[in-house]
Amino acid sequence: MEKYGIYKKDAYEEVLSGYDAVQMVNFTNGLNRIMIESVKSADAQLAIRAFLEGIGKLFEADHAFIFEINGRGDYSASYEYAAPDFPSYKNKLQDLPEDRLGHDWFDAFRADHGFMVTDMKAYAQHAPEMYQKFLKYHVDRIVACPIIYGGSLHGFITLNNVPREARCGCGGYRSCALFPLF
Repeated sequence: MEKYGIYKKDAYEEVLSGYDAVQMVNFTNGLNRIMIESVKSADAQLAIRAFLEGIGKLFEADHAFIFEINGRGDYSASYEYAAPDFPSYKNKLQDLPEDRLGHDWFDAFRADHGFMVTDMKAYAQHAPEMYQKFLKYHVDRIVACPIIYGGSLHGFITLNNVPREARCGCGGYRSCALFPLF
């Protein structure tokens, strides 16, 4: 993958070296454990929060968000995990129109792929307005994957600032293990 762009969800099917395959399996197993633990709650809100906290911690992200389409057709952060010592931004990430979020993201989402930015300075040349938004919220790296239900896009999940050195093995950062789940 380049420094930013579409990340195909089926990348896990590529042949991986021994160590990389083990890393991918470990992350996938971690995600499975998080999902199993989060659905134990009868309260859907608590289950979603537990899931988001679990993936935020697993991938060592400083923030994890679920953005959903609101009643006006815009995107709003409906759930947030903020790592300890990081501020909450959920209330500031409301009513975001799709055309201000970056058409390349939604092109990827509608093709059932994710979108990653691993080099924000390179991305700034491509999408200066998005770069300014990311700067405002201290985002150096971001990975996003769509929430598709019934063949339609209903929102997306983001992980912010996953450590650079944490690679999953398929050429992407460890968070790419998240993509096959959605």
